[in-house]
Amino acid sequence: MTNGRKNSAPVPALPGPGRLLVLWATLAALGAGLISSGLNAETGVLVRVARLLFDLTGAGAVGIAVTALLIRGHGGRAERDGLAAARRAGVALGGLWSVSTLVLLFLLAADLSPAGLRVPVADFLRYATDTISGRCLLATLAAALLTAALHRFAARVPPQAPLLVAAAGVLPLALSGHATDDHSSLAAWLLTLHVLGAVIWAGGLATTVGLLATRRGLLAHVLPRFSRVAGGSLIAVTAGGLLTAALVLPGPAALATPYGWLLFGKTAALLAAAGLGGHVRGRLLDRVARHQPGTFGRWVAVELTVLAGAIALAATLAATPVQ
Repeated sequence: MTNGRKNSAPVPALPGPGRLLVLWATLAALGAGLISSGLNAETGVLVRVARLLFDLTGAGAVGIAVTALLIRGHGGRAERDGLAAARRAGVALGGLWSVSTLVLLFLLAADLSPAGLRVPVADFLRYATDTISGRCLLATLAAALLTAALHRFAARVPPQAPLLVAAAGVLPLALSGHATDDHSSLAAWLLTLHVLGAVIWAGGLATTVGLLATRRGLLAHVLPRFSRVAGGSLIAVTAGGLLTAALVLPGPAALATPYGWLLFGKTAALLAAAGLGGHVRGRLLDRVARHQPGTFGRWVAVELTVLAGAIALAATLAATPVQ
């Protein structure tokens, strides 16, 4: 006898979006204390935390736009429901990115103000409009708000629009850092390649897993497509990062400085994440496509943890002078 129910394989145990957010926030807080030189005691750690949350929400905004594009083509009600969920998540992430940008802008202005966290409005506005970092953050704020609006009115705009705007928004502050100072435009292009590869890989994986954890049909449709995107992102991250480092480092001796050690740590984290991603693609992806149970969720959680650590190191690296 049967109970009238169809036997089906359970959904792979995947980390939900709430757990991922807690995980990323925890890593951001831990990474914030790595280096706080060059910042005053009142705002130093706060700036580090804000910068990491700024980076993570930016990666999430790019990632959800990638996920929304990959959902297309599945067809039926599942696609419509998935795209609706992606739109809601895109609006939320765009809003969080906007808030984190404003917070970082305020804290950076406070760091330079004699009044500290009681920075006058005039000093805040002066920092926002007269400094390179301030203007870069204003550009990112505009991109974050526009990204949220594009998701809100997604039915009326080209599907690629949120990704293009979000990708443009993550670049200004990254390109304003020391990695491109006093170097050719080639360094800027290589850093652009590196940054976009990283946010598409990390953000896309996090949002795909978080959004589709309970939608196994869409998950089986999106994951193989995202795997190919992640492979291209890995090439971009590796090539862009190594060639940028070769351009900006003054010589082999620089590898023995704090900047060099952070660079080694970030490289090791990215290599570890690449290995984990290769394992998921080579051994577990087919099982997910066939809706078979397995350890996919745990492996992805580990990969995301390592990627979040790499982002934390990258944020610290961006604030560390090359010696």
